[in-house]
Parts: sequence; C-alpha cells; structure tokens
Amino acid sequence: MKLQDSMTGFYYIGNDHTNISKFVNIYKRGYASCNLSQAMMELTREDRLQPEVICCESGFGFAAIKQWAGLLSKHKTLSKTPFIIDADQLTTVENYHFISNKTV
Repeated sequence: MKLQDSMTGFYYIGNDHTNISKFVNIYKRGYASCNLSQAMMELTREDRLQPEVICCESGFGFAAIKQWAGLLSKHKTLSKTPFIIDADQLTTVENYHFISNKTV
C-alpha cells in the first residue's frame, strides 16, 4: 500500500508530552524535536515526508519563532504547511505580538 499524502502526520517542536499525545491520537503518526534548530534540520532532510501540520510551543519566544517561521516561508514545500503556535505559555504581551504579526 502506498503512503497517502493525508497520512504524513504532524511535526511537533517542544517537549509537552500531553500535546504530543493529542497529535498522535489525531494523526496516528508524527515526529517531534525539542528545539527549533533540530526541527529545521529534520524537516529539510531530502528523504523526509512532509508533515500535514507543524506545531511549535511558544516557550521559544516570539523573536526565535518569527525567525524560524521566516525560514519555513522560504522553503518550497514547508511554506505551504500550516504552522500552529501553542499559546499555553504566552503572556498577554507576547500573545499580542504573535496575533498582530502577520509572519507568524
């Protein structure tokens, strides 16, 4: 059986095991990295299947996530992948930055 595009799963950046488990229940398949640089290295490997969605914990900070999202937007296939930011750890000010910035 050929792997269907809709079965490629998720990519999670962070270490919240509860959230990872929720994604596993939805997608049945996925990958996770604890930091942004490792995630970019993994996602841009030639033999890597592209995920249906990328989720990132907000604890990395607005500036780091904005820069990382900029790198994603320059990648041919990853630029089309939905990028979700988990706002559990955000302050009101940080939340405003994420909402008002059109890059993230």
